[in-house]
Amino acid sequence: MIRKINKILLMIFAIGLIVLPMQGSMPQAAKKANTLADLRKNLKDLKAEKANNEAKKNSTKKEITSAKNNVSYKQNQIIANQQKVTDAMNESARLDKEIKEGKAKLEELVKTYQVAQGDNVYLAVTYRHLRAHETPEHRVCRRVLEKKKGGGGGGG
Repeated sequence: MIRKINKILLMIFAIGLIVLPMQGSMPQAAKKANTLADLRKNLKDLKAEKANNEAKKNSTKKEITSAKNNVSYKQNQIIANQQKVTDAMNESARLDKEIKEGKAKLEELVKTYQVAQGDNVYLAVTYRHLRAHETPEHRVCRRVLEKKKGGGGGGG
């Protein structure tokens, strides 16, 4: 590669020596590249510039590769998040359906156990349920009432 560049430069230099004197006056650019040393210096500068450009090119390739990997990672994160959102929406819909079914069952149970007296609506509950919520004060009152009635109330 370098040999080809050297040959080309030598040919340009030789043509410049032949053609330029025929024109009568040499342009300023031709005067600068008039010597072989100047051509070699220009070649050296071109090689250094080429090496610098190669380094920039490799650096840019690495940056592009890194950016592509980053984009792929972000795309995968987005896909995973979209799946999580879809799953959450499905779970929410399932829970909404369960709540609706539960409300319907509760309304049916309330209708079954309602006792109406005038404008008030009472829910019927079992004796066991009442005893489960009984406080010590309630127990004392219940026992006093049982003694007045003459019954022996059982355990307490």
